[in-house]
Amino acid sequence: MNNLINNTKYNFTRVPNKLINDKSLSAKAKGIFTYLMSKPDDWNFYLTEICAHFTDGKTAIQSGIKELEDAGYLKRKRKMNKLGRFEGWVWIIDATDNDENRQTENPPDGKPDRRKTLSYNKTDDTKTNNTNTDNIHAFAQFWELYDKKVDRKRALQRWGGLKQKDIDAIMEFVPIYKKSVRHKQYMKNPDTFLNSRIWEDDWNEYKPYNNERLTGSNGEQLGRTESAYKRFEELFG
Repeated sequence: MNNLINNTKYNFTRVPNKLINDKSLSAKAKGIFTYLMSKPDDWNFYLTEICAHFTDGKTAIQSGIKELEDAGYLKRKRKMNKLGRFEGWVWIIDATDNDENRQTENPPDGKPDRRKTLSYNKTDDTKTNNTNTDNIHAFAQFWELYDKKVDRKRALQRWGGLKQKDIDAIMEFVPIYKKSVRHKQYMKNPDTFLNSRIWEDDWNEYKPYNNERLTGSNGEQLGRTESAYKRFEELFG
């Protein structure tokens, strides 16, 4: 018989048995949950920060987070500023249930173990936007807003699997993303944009583009090239 001896006694994270014994979750999802449980309330929830602590790639981490969301262990709520504008996500860890035999952490105040973390990331946020008419209408708005128009059919197929909360975030994020890119030709293709889920990244990383961001010989060369291009347009239309 093989036995396990647990010598961990200090500086550890307590994880609900409900999640550990949940056969519907992958080991990856359980690992991500455990990592999140180790963080304090109001920890800044950045996808890039999570990825930095795992050997898995970004896509794998995103799928693990989606597992946790679909299973109800991780929830997202929209965070609005004083002007009523979307400011980011409040991520809520919740592994509580009503089973009498469950073993969970008992905080001093007696409240269930729920933690909130913030992230840059109207409707029922848990539903997929799968109503055909609404889906097509929402996609048409996205397509009009997104400057780079390549492979509409594939982008529409990808759009059909999005939840309403993702669509709301995308419509808020696209204008910020557009300003961070020098030219629309450097934007991700629409299908790639939707698949990469970059609206879940830290929005502060997407600063408005300006030529001052390039310095040295590269910046000087770029400035000369753009000046020559503008002069060419003035002379030859």
